[in-house]
Amino acid sequence: VYGVERYIGTYTESLLGQTYPNIEFVIVNDGTKDRSMEIFREILDNRFPHLKGRVHIYDKENGGLPSAREFGLKHFSGDYFLFSDPDDVMETTMVEKLVSTALETGSDITYCDYWKESPKKVKLILENDYADGDSAKWIDDIFNWEAYSYLWRCLFKAELYRDHDIVMPPYSMNEDTYIFSQFLEFAEKIAHLREPLYHYLIHEGSIANSKARKARNRVERAINYMDLRALFDSRGYKIMNDQTRRDIVAYAGWSILKFDRDNFKSYPEILRECKTFRVGRNLRLPIFKQFLLRSYLCCK
Repeated sequence: VYGVERYIGTYTESLLGQTYPNIEFVIVNDGTKDRSMEIFREILDNRFPHLKGRVHIYDKENGGLPSAREFGLKHFSGDYFLFSDPDDVMETTMVEKLVSTALETGSDITYCDYWKESPKKVKLILENDYADGDSAKWIDDIFNWEAYSYLWRCLFKAELYRDHDIVMPPYSMNEDTYIFSQFLEFAEKIAHLREPLYHYLIHEGSIANSKARKARNRVERAINYMDLRALFDSRGYKIMNDQTRRDIVAYAGWSILKFDRDNFKSYPEILRECKTFRVGRNLRLPIFKQFLLRSYLCCK
């Protein structure tokens, strides 16, 4: 919970109104300075007083989304866990249906479809089906922009976190991909519930959607991807293939070239490896971007 005063009311109603009876709610107040937590507590007191024994609220200094995720993961005690963002809305049957599917299939990751909603458009997102357990295909599709890594539409078996050393990313941008990729490495069974149960709300005019912030997001995403690749390499993880590894570096190089070239000094491995690439079809970065990146690197 951070800076979501305008949206916290509808979110709280959908969260605490879940039909599944055995939920532990871990609420992380990541140093918000608005009325978000006050509103949350008012709704809890007035509408859901019977849940007070199962709602655990933790206050911490603002550390960003990865820090809040990690804090929450360290404080849950259930057999499964899921994340939710406090500026979105869940169907009240979401947890019940995901848990039912997970128990029926024995899956490590159970995910559903969702609605993507902005003030101008509502779109139903029907997820690709990875129920055959092809984690390598899923991670490849994520980095090829053909699939999504959103954490909030997934139910995870607790062992995915408790039995493995899951690392948080250095930046918030695309932190879902960073965390989700590690869960995919260890997931043996995946189930897809073909029903939209989550409303992903796009709020126009937010800081995250400002032009300057979008530019910075591109660089932070690139650095997160490079850091994730280094993590997989150092630990010998198997599901990230060579094509994805090359694409990550090419994307990072292009993002830094376009938005913040000083980062070539901070990440010389990006500069060094991009110089080994030839313009062509062996990278999924568009050809014109490959050409511009290669032209710049020839001068370095």
